[in-house]
Amino acid sequence: MKADVLERRIRVSTIGENASLGAALLAGMGCGLYRDADEAYAAVSAAEVEFTPNPASSAVYREIYERVYRGLYRQMVGINQDLESLQRRLAEQ
Repeated sequence: MKADVLERRIRVSTIGENASLGAALLAGMGCGLYRDADEAYAAVSAAEVEFTPNPASSAVYREIYERVYRGLYRQMVGINQDLESLQRRLAEQ
């Protein structure tokens, strides 16, 4: 879906716990195991999966964005300005 929405090829690591891996690599840098982020990254070997956009799906996502979300944004501008004004009034109390 991300590849279709962004209309770009996307490569994703096969490691399921990337946040935990990142924390571990940062800890390794912090305790001196790795000199820098490049060295820490080099210590990780993981396969990647590549996703390519489906042109038909990309076209539908583009249409959804243009027809729904752009219109929704235009409709919400005034409402968001009103909310901001009301929040400022609350903050002043």
